[in-house]
Amino acid sequence: MIRTGIFGNNIVIETDDPSVRSLLEFSVTKDIFSPVFRRVIPATVKGKIYNRKKTDQKTKHVFYEVGIGWVTYIINIFGKYLFTEDLNNLRSAILHQNYRIYPFNELYPEQNSDVLHLLKYKFGLFSVYTGYGKTSVIATLANYFYKELNKKVLLVTPNKKPQDELLKRIKTNYGIDVSKKLGDGNIQSIIVQGFCNRNDVKDPTSWNSLKKEFESFDVLLADEVEYCINPSGELIFDACNNLQYRYGFSGTADKIRGELINLQNGLEDEAVYNNIDLIKYFGPTLVYRKPLNKEIDLITVRTSSLNKISMKDVDKNNLSLSILTTIFTNPEVCKTIVNICKAFPLIYIPINNLVNIINHWIDNYFKGVFRVLLVCNEGYIYYDLQGNRTKHTLEEACELIKNNQVDVIPSTSSGFRALDLPNLKNTLLFAGKIGGAILQQVGRVARSPHMNIITIAPKNSKNIPVFTKGCTARVDLIKEYYKYCNITEVYIEEEDLNKQKEA
Repeated sequence: MIRTGIFGNNIVIETDDPSVRSLLEFSVTKDIFSPVFRRVIPATVKGKIYNRKKTDQKTKHVFYEVGIGWVTYIINIFGKYLFTEDLNNLRSAILHQNYRIYPFNELYPEQNSDVLHLLKYKFGLFSVYTGYGKTSVIATLANYFYKELNKKVLLVTPNKKPQDELLKRIKTNYGIDVSKKLGDGNIQSIIVQGFCNRNDVKDPTSWNSLKKEFESFDVLLADEVEYCINPSGELIFDACNNLQYRYGFSGTADKIRGELINLQNGLEDEAVYNNIDLIKYFGPTLVYRKPLNKEIDLITVRTSSLNKISMKDVDKNNLSLSILTTIFTNPEVCKTIVNICKAFPLIYIPINNLVNIINHWIDNYFKGVFRVLLVCNEGYIYYDLQGNRTKHTLEEACELIKNNQVDVIPSTSSGFRALDLPNLKNTLLFAGKIGGAILQQVGRVARSPHMNIITIAPKNSKNIPVFTKGCTARVDLIKEYYKYCNITEVYIEEEDLNKQKEA
């Protein structure tokens, strides 16, 4: 016997069949880093998709609580064993009976096709390439739900940078001032970062009031949704238990490889078991677009500066960070970076190490040579040619770029996602091993029809621990993700960079 019921954000499965448990759990073999052996080794990883499991001691029936996003999986696996009433209730949790069928004037045909498909469903993931116009889509939907359907809308972003970008677009396109204060109006925005540490969340009385506010929302639109899956984000999503629409948007919803999240292949599908907490709230991917017809130059600058790197003093307890710091604070390598920045003006350099690397570059090599726009948690920091430091808003930072007042844009992870800085086509890619993060970094220049993705390599094909393997993995990932684009591999000797600038 199997019975199901829907309670808020969850499906409860009641059964007296012990085999049900095996269909709600998985066991896979994957490569993981072993701190004991200090290398990647194959290991068995087990997991489950239910939140809680409880046994009724009288009936011996077992109850499993599963997130609403798994409803299609539950139907596919257990559908033929369910009562007709239960099956119909599950199906009604997926599809809207009435949905928009006419296009939005603000969207392109491709966008309209995708958005109208999305609106048929009550929840789902919308994963599209950088340059598609994701922010415009979210802004259009926010306006549609708020103004046309008179729904109460909550916009969720992982941190302040994508929030700034989204709210700026909604204000510019529709004249809507979105409130950043919970309880203030029918269209509000909240960031996930630090939410659990708020005083009104920690205090039981004020939290009960906040929960009532979350329960009042009809629509939830989450941007960069994979980075909202953490204790703070899940607290918010759990509290929003009366939603009529729940959509997650991203360039790489699967942040490991940027792949389609599809439940048809079961729980052992890599994109599924890597994203079980995301699926719990938003279900599978409904819209998935990879980039087409872009011109991409994968440029490798061969430099002798990497041949002189010594690893004798690296910290073996923090190997990756220590190696990257050793490489990118090396004087000769820093000079190579300066030469590349001169050859490829207005260049974006993502590397999540502000203290040891980025500040070292700015203080010792960039000041007085380049006009620098640093993107970090503090905001948008500008250094002019005299080294004067000023802080700017996103709008002011964009104006600096548009007015040709910026040469180099180093960025921590604060600027890896959701930023639409104009005119960027050059990126200097050095670090990172998580697929989604790498694709997001590249995405900052992917709005241009032609982009240069630049890295460095030693002249004599010397293998550098961590760095060489990382370079190969990043190039392979980019080739796969952009396989429908025109990719050209280019090799430049460092001494020929001046010719590149002249060209």
